[in-house]
Amino acid sequence: MAFSYAEQQRMITAYLKAEIKNVEKATAIVMEKTADKLTRETKKQLRRNFKKSRGSNFAKAVKSYKLPSKGALPPVAYVRLGIPWIEIFEEGAIIQGTPWLRILLPEGERLGFKRKIANEAYFRARAANQLFSRKVQDGWILYLKPSEKGGKPIPIYKFQKTPVEVPKKLDFYATAEELGDEMPQAIADLMN
Repeated sequence: MAFSYAEQQRMITAYLKAEIKNVEKATAIVMEKTADKLTRETKKQLRRNFKKSRGSNFAKAVKSYKLPSKGALPPVAYVRLGIPWIEIFEEGAIIQGTPWLRILLPEGERLGFKRKIANEAYFRARAANQLFSRKVQDGWILYLKPSEKGGKPIPIYKFQKTPVEVPKKLDFYATAEELGDEMPQAIADLMN
């Protein structure tokens, strides 16, 4: 018994629709897993190359989003680095202030001072007349007066005109490209 031409066309159409659904499903699975892997790898790079400071954790800024296919649009997954100036660490850069570069020193950070100078710890110390500055070779250092007589002043901020070179510490795009190149094979493997 032979199928009519119209029946053959309907069977071929049904088969192709099923295969397209299989490709879409495989693509969605691989896309989601690749986005998760890129998120993990990026967080690993951030934890390895940046020390965690109080109130700051770059790894928490990495977010992964998955969008299902809709109509003619394929499934999409993307990873976002929620740090506005992250390109400095992706490419390396020379940073300089206008006119001064303000650097929060480790001792100041331990005492609760923030990178932005307008903060509670700064205003409290200033109101209590506990701050003073000293000229150094390439700028100024802002100190907190010692709390006890004979104690050493604590350096809080350094202001300098000399630019600072920031090395490349993150390779987000290279990791994304490497994982993206593996996706077609992963989709093909999943479908077989």
